[in-house]
Amino acid sequence: MYVRGCVGSSSHPLVGAAAVAVARDGARVSLRASLGPADDRQVHDGELAALALALDVVAGCPRVTRAHVLVPGRSSITALTTNPSHPLVQLVWARFDALKRRRRTLRV
Repeated sequence: MYVRGCVGSSSHPLVGAAAVAVARDGARVSLRASLGPADDRQVHDGELAALALALDVVAGCPRVTRAHVLVPGRSSITALTTNPSHPLVQLVWARFDALKRRRRTLRV
């Protein structure tokens, strides 16, 4: 699973998020979202949203027993433990907890 938060070009300054999963047989599943203008968001917001999307992808694949989530930016990983009041951090943890409750043997 690869997640990415990004800021568009100067002519389209939007913050986006994407999560892409590639199965062993090469099949791909992806989710994308736009978070709105870059004036209101930061790149790590896109990465946090992408983490939530990644958990949605895993939840939608019931045969998956193990998932690795690759995150290119360190700021979003740091935010998961240092900024617990951030709405996107709360969303990521809520989705992670719900996923682990439904699928106890899943390793992420």
